Amino acid sequence: MSGKIHRQDASSIFPSSTEYRCNLVPCGHVLGSRSLLVSRGDSSHQETARGAARDGIEFFYTGDFFTQPDRILSALAPVHTEILACECTYGTPFFEFPPYEVLAREITDWIATSLNKGPIVLYGYPLGKNQELLALLNPFSVDTPIIADEDTCACVDVYRDAGIPLPPCEPYRAYNRGKFFEKEHRWILLLPLNSRFDERYQKLDRTGCRRAAFSGWTLDAAWLEEWHVDAGFPLSDHPSFSNLVSFIEDCAPATLLLMHGNGTLLRHRLLDKMVGPLRNAVPRDTRIIALKP
Repeated sequence: MSGKIHRQDASSIFPSSTEYRCNLVPCGHVLGSRSLLVSRGDSSHQETARGAARDGIEFFYTGDFFTQPDRILSALAPVHTEILACECTYGTPFFEFPPYEVLAREITDWIATSLNKGPIVLYGYPLGKNQELLALLNPFSVDTPIIADEDTCACVDVYRDAGIPLPPCEPYRAYNRGKFFEKEHRWILLLPLNSRFDERYQKLDRTGCRRAAFSGWTLDAAWLEEWHVDAGFPLSDHPSFSNLVSFIEDCAPATLLLMHGNGTLLRHRLLDKMVGPLRNAVPRDTRIIALKP
């Protein structure tokens, strides 16, 4: 990794004579992830979230975040702020996801149908995505072994310790010693997405298992084709394009910094008042800056 570190005198951003408060608020991306809110004086996140007027300079750094309810983690609420530094992973209109209840039903229907034909492998991320998938697997845990790689299992333990109920899953190593995967015809395996072509899991090729990938990027047919799976579902822990625009609108920043995505394209879309759904997306006087990766 290479790059340059640019130092900025904080006094040029926040006057030294003013007292500021920093709050870390849950942002719904993965367990433990936080967004940063810097407020002046006695203003609080709760007051701002209810729509209180901006109290001097405020800075809201989202990091990776999620905005929709009905998931295993609380969603991030918009905050009325002077400066918003916002991720835009899916900052193009192409990335629109189904409502969660619709997507969850599509996923569980596919799992039920596929299990009638044989075992299945689900590819997500060890932290965050695979715990969401495990929660969806609860109805199948009664009569189907649920197995996961060691990293996913370790993260599941952390989620349980935090009070998030998840169905049981067993570590892959406990089943890998014998011929379980070859002999049994009904099991569910959770693996990291980047393990799809890992040599450690080559024996799965002989089981006739069906495979599915889970990411917002599955909407991109070319991306999905590279993974050689039977299905893809846009289960994401980032906001879709329309949810991202709504979040920015509700924050109503005076300055908007776009990062971690195609900020240039999103900036043009936000400023294009002739696009119907985005006509009033941001205040007319908002300054929008797309930060380069």
